[in-house]
Amino acid sequence: MKKVAINKQNKLTDTILGFFRGMAFGVSTIVPGVSTGTIAIILGFYDKLLDAINELHKNPVKSLKFLVPLGIGAVIGVLLFSGLISWLLSTVPFPTMLFFIGLIAGIIPIIFNKVKSTQKKQLRSDWKALLMIAIPIALLVVVTHIRPEGEVDPAEMMAGVGWPMMMYLLLAGVIGAAALIVPGTSGSFVLLLMGIYHLATFALSQLGVWVRDPSDTALLLEIMRVVMPLGIGILIGAFSMARAIGYLLEKHTHIVFSIILGLVIGSIYALFGEPILWQAGLTPLVGLAGVVMMGVGAFASYKLGQTKI
Repeated sequence: MKKVAINKQNKLTDTILGFFRGMAFGVSTIVPGVSTGTIAIILGFYDKLLDAINELHKNPVKSLKFLVPLGIGAVIGVLLFSGLISWLLSTVPFPTMLFFIGLIAGIIPIIFNKVKSTQKKQLRSDWKALLMIAIPIALLVVVTHIRPEGEVDPAEMMAGVGWPMMMYLLLAGVIGAAALIVPGTSGSFVLLLMGIYHLATFALSQLGVWVRDPSDTALLLEIMRVVMPLGIGILIGAFSMARAIGYLLEKHTHIVFSIILGLVIGSIYALFGEPILWQAGLTPLVGLAGVVMMGVGAFASYKLGQTKI
């Protein structure tokens, strides 16, 4: 009886933990440029996430026990904290963004140690590791400077979505979901680069408008022409990328962690290039607050990241 009670308690603890991990995962999707994959590493469940996605067809019950609380937590995290994060980003963007930059920076020593340990085990040479680190950094530096400029009218875009745009949305969903899974890359940043971030967020916001007036079938059709292909693309991208990373982590651990290290370092550069970081100006007091918040974030993620990844 005691063993049964302990098992039930452990399962409940895992469910609650999964829910709160999901909330953090959801919050990270709101912040421009922040990688959800990196957050999963910081919180110590990146491997479990990949395994759950990859084993869904073989062991659906076990996978869903992990994915469902995570998914519910992510949705609630977005709904609960999107207002707060938006307020912080509009009111005190510099300290807020530096806190997230600190979270990312704090995981670098953990990933670096992983690169060094796998290098010894797999007898990889130093120059290959440096190359695998340097290429992603260079790539993120380049894409940071080619983001689209200028305002787009998302309502106009949504009204004009046809089959070619739906195919493009499907592709964007695949690439964006891949970026969500890979640490150091941001799905929202990829969608921004592909020119459909504002369209996607506007279409989702219009669901609330439709709920208030369900008789507006024309609006629902417009929303579905954006959400459906994007959603299908996200599912395809998430499952295919999780499978690919799972295979590569098993066969080429050193190379994968070297690339992840490069992506994480490059993402810090990309975050410093986010216009939102500088939108409220910079004073000595704001600068000091930012440095303090970056230190707090780095310390927190370093401590959290000292788990198996």
